[in-house]
Amino acid sequence: MIFRFNNNFKRHDLHNGTLWLAGWIDKPLGELNYKFADHEILKLRGQFGLVWQGKDGWWLAQCDHLCTYPLWYCEELNELYAQWSDVPASETDEIFYAQRDILHGQMTVGSRTPYKNTERVQPDHALDRGTQVRYNWSIDVTSTGPEKDTWQDILLEAIKTNCSDGDVLLLSGGRDSTTIANTAHYLGIELVYAHVTQGKPNPDTECVKQFAENKNIKINYLNPWEYNSEFNEYNYWHDSSYNPKRTCLQILNAQSGLTGELGASESGSKKINTILQMPDITIEQLTNIWITTLEKRNESVASPLVHDDYTEWAEQNYHYASAYREIVEHHEQQYKYFKEQTNDNHQLLKAAIMLHAQDHEAYRLHNYSQDIQYTWKHPFSHPDWFDIIWNTPIETRKLHYHNREVYRIATQGCDWFDYTAWNYGGPRGLSQ
Repeated sequence: MIFRFNNNFKRHDLHNGTLWLAGWIDKPLGELNYKFADHEILKLRGQFGLVWQGKDGWWLAQCDHLCTYPLWYCEELNELYAQWSDVPASETDEIFYAQRDILHGQMTVGSRTPYKNTERVQPDHALDRGTQVRYNWSIDVTSTGPEKDTWQDILLEAIKTNCSDGDVLLLSGGRDSTTIANTAHYLGIELVYAHVTQGKPNPDTECVKQFAENKNIKINYLNPWEYNSEFNEYNYWHDSSYNPKRTCLQILNAQSGLTGELGASESGSKKINTILQMPDITIEQLTNIWITTLEKRNESVASPLVHDDYTEWAEQNYHYASAYREIVEHHEQQYKYFKEQTNDNHQLLKAAIMLHAQDHEAYRLHNYSQDIQYTWKHPFSHPDWFDIIWNTPIETRKLHYHNREVYRIATQGCDWFDYTAWNYGGPRGLSQ
């Protein structure tokens, strides 16, 4: 196996083989050295991607719960890639693109990629010499997540692990970025703050100004659309909010940035959380709800088919019929596993709501890992915070409020937490 790595991965030459690691894991490298020598796939926690090449010829590739550092494999060439632009072009997989069209260009499910001979390593999965295996279920229907009295410590640790002096935080005026700013300020981490604006009065900018005054911090007000950017964010996956963020780092001459991705992981539609509580809902109904409520974050690059009736396309076009069937079957297989673990309807409701979210959130992190010029960190993708969002009952974290209540619950009683962002209407952000 040949590994085509990128700047995210650091090489470690160990006694029993070579380890390439991006990010961090909860095990010492020495333990990996001996476990991997026994061909054991570990249930690792962290924010990572890793590749192991043993001296005995056994190799492994493993991604975390959100594919923070994604990996792709071409069996035909026996090559593994950390950078999608390094993948050799081959026959197009039309079903992959049909999935993207059906899901509004937001995500795909399974291991398909734009090329038929190349597969992606899925979240919570590993490649054992090219065979994809699941090593963990992040959605745990036997767990109710961390106790509420630990949420504050988890938030503090997530920020401490992922934030350093000089990192740029795009302070949008929304509740995700404001929570990062609040917590980093409390921990004494000196971030560089930037707010994206085109100079027009709006609640976001007013919110940021008020928060900055309360915390006595300096804000760089930037208009990235005044600058030209040659970065192609539309290859493979896209996120319309990435290029402006990248340009802000260029303007500030910075090398590292922070995002609020994952955050509270609330649906883009305020009505979906109520709809999902219908009795006896089927996976196909759930899939249809997700399809019709996913935000179209960048209509200029999403296929025009997202505006069509996908059911008609599925009847007339083999690729769309196959893609739709795969999406439903993908969720059905997962839900079957959950049903085997419990008959607790509250836990199954939790699983139903979060089923599609893992691939959706992984999609959102994609561009950050593929930009070799800058380093991006995602505090809310920390596995312990992720555990709160994925496994705490929806009633406990008040998901139905669609108000990012989880942040206020985690910081209840903290006089250092500023709630300005909750005084300026509903959740917002750069893409909004």
